[in-house]
Amino acid sequence: MIAPLDLVAAATRMVLDDYADDEASPPATQQVRELRALDPVAVSADLGPHGPIARAMLRFEDRPTQRAMAHAVVDLYNSGGVGLLEAGTGVGKSLGYLIPALRWAAANGERTVVSTNTINLQEQLVRKDLPFLRDALASEQNVRFALLKGWRNYLCKLRLAQATLLGPTLVDDDTSEGLEEIRAWSETTEDGSLSDLTTPPRGEVWDEVAAEPDLCTRNACPHFQDCFLFKARREAAQADVVVVNHHLLMSDVAVRRAAGNWDDAAVIPSYTRLVIDEGHHLEDAASAHLGVTTSRRALQRLFGRLDRRGRGLVNTLVERLSASRDLLGTASLDVVTQRIVPAVRASREKSDLLFDLLLAVLHTGAAPVMRMSDDLRSIRSGKAACTLR
Repeated sequence: MIAPLDLVAAATRMVLDDYADDEASPPATQQVRELRALDPVAVSADLGPHGPIARAMLRFEDRPTQRAMAHAVVDLYNSGGVGLLEAGTGVGKSLGYLIPALRWAAANGERTVVSTNTINLQEQLVRKDLPFLRDALASEQNVRFALLKGWRNYLCKLRLAQATLLGPTLVDDDTSEGLEEIRAWSETTEDGSLSDLTTPPRGEVWDEVAAEPDLCTRNACPHFQDCFLFKARREAAQADVVVVNHHLLMSDVAVRRAAGNWDDAAVIPSYTRLVIDEGHHLEDAASAHLGVTTSRRALQRLFGRLDRRGRGLVNTLVERLSASRDLLGTASLDVVTQRIVPAVRASREKSDLLFDLLLAVLHTGAAPVMRMSDDLRSIRSGKAACTLR
């Protein structure tokens, strides 16, 4: 489903209102002040043999290239603009940009977002590099950092409670067992994120309990105060460095572009400096989030949530309405059985037909990838025709 831009903008404003609650008491990163330029020589010296890093590291190795990189990053922080730096293995580039980011936050109270492509680098930054810098710089400044993930990476406590209550009519027996495992895990996990699970659940199980922006009631939810997702966002709103992945960064850009908001919080809290590590993967993330993507499997999973062999959301709704004795319940049941149920079945059949036609078209071409353009309006393959509009 593609929403008109005015609806996207309205939804974005709702998201921004919730972030405004998180940032109601502006941290130091939100104060408006005259910016203080950093001394690039002094910052690069932090990484030298007589700096705080050398004092805190057991086996320190002076890396002139790392110090040169920090010097270049400081110049960018001072003057603005875009810099493209390439650093080989062993340079220690993460400290080369984290030290300037932390020194800039201490001097000017402005947040830096660090975007990566891989989970491994995220884990290195938030579990190793930033904690090390927090300890190494403890006598000079307070180091605050946070890892922020996309909505579906977090468990929704309200959806878990609903799925547990409706389990017998909503999902099959195997999925019910998976829900029970997640319920037990939810009582011990600290961050409630998918990566914290020892064994990743099946996709259809996580679909029933993952946080979803269009289903979230935000501060009207009874679990809002201890919500895993909003807890992470409150921490990010107070952090000097926020670590995200490229996909979340591009989601943030898409929301800001739709709402015309480039200054306040959106998917990511407001920031003034951006570091893109593993930047050669950014194009793929941009294509995914600034375009529209769907697949046969994605639609099958969506329809499976609605109707899956006599179970699913639609069938649960029919059972609940059938038990209702009032006129509204009876009228609603007629709408569901006469309009919604046939529409779901027809949509499932037509989506299968659509992808069958697209597959037939691709099989007639020489290339496995076809670019849709204004010049490409109608493609025919044997008896099948696919019109693109």
